[in-house]
Amino acid sequence: MTERRAAPRYPGRGRLFHVLAPDGTSLAYAVLEDVSALGVRLLAARPCMPVPAVLVPMPPHALAGRRFPFKIERTSALGGGGASLAGPFDSPITDVEARALAEAP
Repeated sequence: MTERRAAPRYPGRGRLFHVLAPDGTSLAYAVLEDVSALGVRLLAARPCMPVPAVLVPMPPHALAGRRFPFKIERTSALGGGGASLAGPFDSPITDVEARALAEAP
């Protein structure tokens, strides 16, 4: 198995993302903490169980509406009811897509 840290990570820029279940049910709204071609780490408004999920950038993000399936594998509660969520993409995305998700220069 490839370690997520093997790919370059790009920090998020504070844009809002929707975290959905594969059936479209809302799991949480979140801000991207960092992303690589292999996985994602988010700061979510509420904790989520480790489950399959879909990351969807919200407008005005350039990739708004695109769906990026991933699995929430790690979650930890933060103060104020929020949580850190992290996990691998179902299939690796390209480095160009990772940079675009992070809005990296």
